[in-house]
Amino acid sequence: MMNENIQSKGNTIKNTIRNIVLAVMLISLILMMSEPAAADDTGSMSITNMNKGTESVPVRVVKYTQNSTVTVNGMKYNGKIYKISPSSAGVLKLRFIAKTVNHSDVQVGLFKDAGCTSQAADTKILTKKVASTIQEVQTTKQTRYIAVYSEANSDPYTNVVTVQPYMYNCTGRTLSNNTWCGFASMKSKGRLYFKFKAKYTGYMRVYGHDLTPDTVQLLKSNKKAASVTTTQGKAYYGVTAGKTYYVRIAPKAAATCTRIKVSNKSWREFSGRNRTAAVLKIRNRSWKGTIAAGSTKADWYRVKIGSKRSFRVYAQGRTCGKINVKLYTKKGKSINVKNGSLNSSRKHVTAVSKKVKKGTYYIRVSGQNKYSSGYYKLTWR
Repeated sequence: MMNENIQSKGNTIKNTIRNIVLAVMLISLILMMSEPAAADDTGSMSITNMNKGTESVPVRVVKYTQNSTVTVNGMKYNGKIYKISPSSAGVLKLRFIAKTVNHSDVQVGLFKDAGCTSQAADTKILTKKVASTIQEVQTTKQTRYIAVYSEANSDPYTNVVTVQPYMYNCTGRTLSNNTWCGFASMKSKGRLYFKFKAKYTGYMRVYGHDLTPDTVQLLKSNKKAASVTTTQGKAYYGVTAGKTYYVRIAPKAAATCTRIKVSNKSWREFSGRNRTAAVLKIRNRSWKGTIAAGSTKADWYRVKIGSKRSFRVYAQGRTCGKINVKLYTKKGKSINVKNGSLNSSRKHVTAVSKKVKKGTYYIRVSGQNKYSSGYYKLTWR
């Protein structure tokens, strides 16, 4: 009987201890969940590299009280200082928001040294719940220090500020189809080269976000020009599957954070490379074609007209440079036409001839020179 009582008491003690342990674990979990998930009080912060230019930048929470003491420009303040280490040259950006301000103004600054005596950018005073950004252009990667601080005070208080450090580097890279690439366009660093290998024969579109006033140019694999330069936000080029190209960006501004994307699409064509090999095309049926960048080759088509009438060719497309649509007789004599050119601002044209006799005629599509390219769709009536 005595053994049973001892055993019963032992089980009760075990259950009590287990319940206490579970309660402590539950309280710890609740406390962890109640704290800011992105709090960063380690003395350093990581920088988000904007490799695509569309990344989500984590929010770091800076919380300081009357007991948090820092020195800025030789004076004592309440606040926090964080070290940041860029991985490359480029444009460094810091986005701040003062979430809670219970004492004095919140000041933020970027400094070159841990003692915060040499400024890397202008100090700013934050307005509560209004975003403010500090920017520094780095021609070489340099360690920096973020200071978040307020006038020293002995009375209890807490200020809370969020920080988002991110950076656009200023190096060229290999582009992937339909994928954004973020970068810093810096006049001091010169031209940037972005490599791209075409998967499809057809066209590639280079789309730049806030590229103006930078110039864009397509180059061959040997980095010789394959197009004219353009400052337009979108540029179209005819390309050949398997070939490597470079998109060259020439910066015109001191520093711009931007991004580009290349889209390569198939645009199948069936054309002849000379008048003898011209492909027959039926009236009122449209067909596609491309003029490859860096090439002087032309596309030839053949049509048959059953009676005396005007000869009309409707053309539409996107180009870099000028693409000409010309008409020829069976003997190869050029026929005068009106409105026979596509260019970057003229996406739809109608090449019209005077009345021609019954017979066989030819349509020749070509770039104005080897720097003109793009894609097109034609219909004759």
